[in-house]
Amino acid sequence: MRELSPPPLNLKRLYEETLETEPVLLIISAGADPSQELLELAGQIVGRENYHEVAMGQGQADVALQMLRECVRSGEWLCLKNLHLVTAWLPLLEKELNSMKPKAGFRLWLTAEVHAKFTPILLQSSLKVTYEAPPGLKKNLKRTYESWSAEQISKGGHLTRAQSLFCLAWFHAVCQERRNYIPQGWTKFYEFSLSDLRAGFEIIDRLFEGGKVFQWEFVHGLLENAIYGGRIDNVCDLQVLRSYLQQFFNAQLLTQSHTHSRVKKTHAFPAQIHLPNSCSIMDYRAVVDALPEDDRPSFFGLPANIERSAQRIISSQVISQLRILSRSVAAGSKFDREIWSNALSPVLNLWKRLNQGSSLIHQKVTLPSEGVGSPVLSFVQLEQFNAVRLVQSIHQSLASLSKVIRGTSLLTADVHKLATALLNQECPLSWQNKWEGPEDPMQYLRAVVSRALAIQVNKRLLLIPRSWNVFDLLQVFWSVFSRVYGSVMILECGNATKEPCLFRMHLAL
Repeated sequence: MRELSPPPLNLKRLYEETLETEPVLLIISAGADPSQELLELAGQIVGRENYHEVAMGQGQADVALQMLRECVRSGEWLCLKNLHLVTAWLPLLEKELNSMKPKAGFRLWLTAEVHAKFTPILLQSSLKVTYEAPPGLKKNLKRTYESWSAEQISKGGHLTRAQSLFCLAWFHAVCQERRNYIPQGWTKFYEFSLSDLRAGFEIIDRLFEGGKVFQWEFVHGLLENAIYGGRIDNVCDLQVLRSYLQQFFNAQLLTQSHTHSRVKKTHAFPAQIHLPNSCSIMDYRAVVDALPEDDRPSFFGLPANIERSAQRIISSQVISQLRILSRSVAAGSKFDREIWSNALSPVLNLWKRLNQGSSLIHQKVTLPSEGVGSPVLSFVQLEQFNAVRLVQSIHQSLASLSKVIRGTSLLTADVHKLATALLNQECPLSWQNKWEGPEDPMQYLRAVVSRALAIQVNKRLLLIPRSWNVFDLLQVFWSVFSRVYGSVMILECGNATKEPCLFRMHLAL
C-alpha cells in the first residue's frame, strides 16, 4: 500500500461499479457541479443524445417523474440535480424507484448538498459518492490529470501547449487551495470549480489551433474578467489573481524551460518543481507524484507562519462539529429537572462567581443626555449604560432559569429557548442581539462582565484629565472600535492634558 488517501474521483471508473437498479448519489459541496463531467462521460458511453438532466426546483417534480419513466423504458441516462431543494418530494421518488424495472444501460444520477431532512431510505438505497475539490495541492493536480487524457495533452505535438496546460492545472489548484487560508489567502470563499478549469482548457486549446501566434493577453483577459475573476468581488483578491496570471501565463516562463536540453528550474514554481520538456502526460504526472503530501505556504506565495491561521480555522470547525454531536435533542425538547440541573449548573455557578463583589446587577443607570460634556465622555457613558443593561438582562434571564430548575417558578417559552441554546452549547440569540460576542456561552459571560467592569474604571479615569494616558482603548470602545473614535480620543486627550498620550493598544490575537 503506497498511501492511505483514496484515489481521485473518476466518474468513468465509478460507472463501472454501478447497476441499473441502484441510483448514484453525488454529494456535492459549494461550487462543485458534476453536470459537465457527466455529460462528457455520457458522450463516451451512451451518446450525448441519450443523456438528460433536470434541475429540481419549483414546478419540476412532474417533469422529473415523466422523464424518469421514459429513461427507464428506453435505457437512457438521467441526472436529477439539487435534490436538497425538494426534500418533501423525495418519498414520491422512492416509490417510483421501488416499482421501476429499468432496461439495460439505464443509469440514474442524483446530486444534492448535505441536508438534515434528506430521506434516509433513499440514502440507503443509493451508491453515495462525495464530489468536491480534493484537499491539498497534490491531490487537486492528480484529479486534474486523471480527467485529462494523453491525447489532450499531446495534441498537435506543441510543447508550449502541454506546458501551458500544466500551468493552468497548477493555477487552478492554487486558487482552490488558497481558500484554506481565509482571510489571508482570499478574503472569502470563492466557488472555483472544475467548470472554470474546463473553460480555461478550451481557451488554451483554441488559441493553439492552426499554428496561430499564441497571445497571452487573451488568456489573461478571459481568465481575469470572465472565468476566475468573474467570481471575485474584492479588489485585493483581484490583484492576487492578476499577479498569478502574470506569473504562470507568460512566454518567458515557458521559453526558459525548453531552450536548454535538460529540464530547468523556473522561478514561477517552487524550487523543487521542474517543468517537463515533454508532451507526454506521464512526465507531468511524475512531477505531480513527486510533490509532498502536505501543502507548503511557499506554494501559494504566503508566509511560513500562515499555517497557524489554517489550523485555527480547522480547529474551530472541529470544535463546532463536536458540539453538534454532543447536543442532546431530548434534553432540549422537553423539561427534565435532573438533566437541566446537571448540564446548566456550570453556567449558573460561573455567573455567580463573576458577579461576586460587583454592583453591576443592582446598579441604577440612566440614559446619558445628549450634548453634555465632550463627545468621548458621552460615548463612554453610553457604553456604560448599554453594558450595565446587558448584564442585568442576562442576570434576569439566568435567575428565571434557576428558579425553574429549583421548582419555584413555571417554565415559560423564553426560559425554554434560553435553556435549549445553553444545552446546545450555543449563545442565546436574545444575548447576541444586544452584543455580538463569543459563540460559547461561558466565554460570552466572561467577556460581558470583564468589559462592563472595565468601562466603569475607564469612565472614572476620563473624569480625571491627568489620568487619560493610562486607559485602554480596546476596553473603552466596546461596541464600535473605529479610527474615528480613536482620532477623537487622541485630540481630546491632547487638548485636556496639553501633553502626548501613551495608549496601551492590545491586539486581539
